[in-house]
Amino acid sequence: MSRRRFVDIDSRTYNLDPEKIEAAITPRTRAIMTADTFGQPADYDRIQEIAVRHGVALILDAGHPSAPNTNGGAPARTGWPRYSASWPAAR
Repeated sequence: MSRRRFVDIDSRTYNLDPEKIEAAITPRTRAIMTADTFGQPADYDRIQEIAVRHGVALILDAGHPSAPNTNGGAPARTGWPRYSASWPAAR
């Protein structure tokens, strides 16, 4: 059975704080799920580095990506698995 662990946000961007993601990973962690908040891109470079280092999947919510990611590319166009949120603001 899977269980969610919630991680706090970066108060500047309202996205997951990569430092707090690192601290929340356990040997049972299988994936990191993140989302852009109100069009602000998450720090995918750092989050992907953490996922690779720990051997876990990175899954992103493609419901809000209106701004480019930290490398200037659209996050939803990456090869990472993604899903669309059912949250009303994502429509």
